[in-house]
Amino acid sequence: MSTMRQSQTAKKRLIQAFFKEYPPAHAIFRVNEALALQRGNLKKPVLDLGCGDGRFANLVFGRGKIDVGLDPDPKEAERAEKLGVYRKVVIARGDKMPFKSGIFETVVCNSVLEHIPDLEPVLAEVNRVLKPGGRLLMTAPLKKVWTSQFYSFFIPGWAKFKNKVWKHYNLLTVNQWVELLEKHGLKVRQKERVNPVKLARWGDLIVPFFWLGPQPWLGSFFMRRGFFRRTRTGVACYFSAQKKK
Repeated sequence: MSTMRQSQTAKKRLIQAFFKEYPPAHAIFRVNEALALQRGNLKKPVLDLGCGDGRFANLVFGRGKIDVGLDPDPKEAERAEKLGVYRKVVIARGDKMPFKSGIFETVVCNSVLEHIPDLEPVLAEVNRVLKPGGRLLMTAPLKKVWTSQFYSFFIPGWAKFKNKVWKHYNLLTVNQWVELLEKHGLKVRQKERVNPVKLARWGDLIVPFFWLGPQPWLGSFFMRRGFFRRTRTGVACYFSAQKKK
């Protein structure tokens, strides 16, 4: 089997795994973020900042690839510990990490930072726990996600309501993220737009059907329509940012 065919097979397997694990409105956004993070260099030791229940890391990286998962929610941390994807799970806030300075080569953070009201202390802590030359690999929705909601065409204020429900405090532009990361000593080495507008609108359209639970067949449906590929435009972005040596 050729390398390209192997890559496509692995991609299809990952997409199917997300749609088996999560309701479609959740899975559809996570897939492109997962694919971008997989392309990053996961040099150990690794910290998963805002690890949640660990399911995302388990699907994307597998067990034993990430050393520490950190989350402030005890229930989520307990689920992550039971899943066994991390060598260690720590209950703590991102602005007060109980680690020595300069101990991680990589910090992974998937769609977490937009939910933190006071973001700068967290980025300062990321810089502190990274080794010189270490990297932050992160994804986050962008400000334009507000204008990419299907129901906004019919329901005034829908986007603002939805972002309030999801507790999106930091919906920034790509340039604003770059400035903020570099302000805290994290030089952006790579940025990649993910999740095209049409995907975001589909994701919003199927939100009311979350109660149906996972729908594996939808993974193939969206894949055939080209939703899971690189794009120059998108409502979210992947960043690889390096701590100064």
